[in-house]
Amino acid sequence: MKEIKALYLTNAREFLRDRMTVFLVLLLPVAFAVFFGLIFGSGSGFTLQLGIVNEDGGLAGARFLVSLETSETEKMLGLHTGARTEMLEALNKGEVSVVIVLPQDLTASLAAGEPATIEVFYDPARPTSAGVGLGLVRNLLSEANLALSDSPRLLVVEEKSVQTHPLRAIDFHVPGLLGIALLWLGLFGTAMPLVQQREGQVLRRLSVTPLTPTTLLAAQVAWRVTVGLLQEVVQLWKSTISCTLQSRGLTDARCGLLCYTVDR
Repeated sequence: MKEIKALYLTNAREFLRDRMTVFLVLLLPVAFAVFFGLIFGSGSGFTLQLGIVNEDGGLAGARFLVSLETSETEKMLGLHTGARTEMLEALNKGEVSVVIVLPQDLTASLAAGEPATIEVFYDPARPTSAGVGLGLVRNLLSEANLALSDSPRLLVVEEKSVQTHPLRAIDFHVPGLLGIALLWLGLFGTAMPLVQQREGQVLRRLSVTPLTPTTLLAAQVAWRVTVGLLQEVVQLWKSTISCTLQSRGLTDARCGLLCYTVDR
């Protein structure tokens, strides 16, 4: 037991003296967490950027725009209005996910009881545009059809969530960051020092001592487990500070300057 303790302390001193290893194993995962927190932690949830081109100067186009600006819709939609060329250019640049074009004869067609064709432009290469965006636009147009036809709602959806713990960004990112930190521990904190000891003939010198390979392995494993636990403590402590700061009203960007940000 004394031999394992002595080798354990030797491995600890060797690890702490190697500044590059300390940086790669302990500090670099924290830097990555702050970096990704500043990028992905500024939003409070998913918002679909929707472009509207109102070529109809009548009442129907105005009522459609007003229906999109209700309080319930604003939580999941970011509305952008403009000319056709402007909105299509924004779609090509990725600034909006879907573009809806209200035709010029929309009000006249509805007044005459005729169907009106509404053009919807989307990008099939982007899942947000072709999947979520197009599906949400179809739902909006279906709601508009019900409102225009004055049809009663025969089927009403009552949503009931069975999720007991709302998932946040931190619930997905922290386990991944812990895995990356442990991966770097195995690569930079374990493999490279052992290779250096082998090239420096340290392991060969230890082989002629009364120390057994089991003792050497036990000391190495014990110190690496200690570093892994220290990595977990640092990551969880940083995430806890982030939650505390956000609960006090600080913005996500300010939290990201100190630790990994969490979506509210």
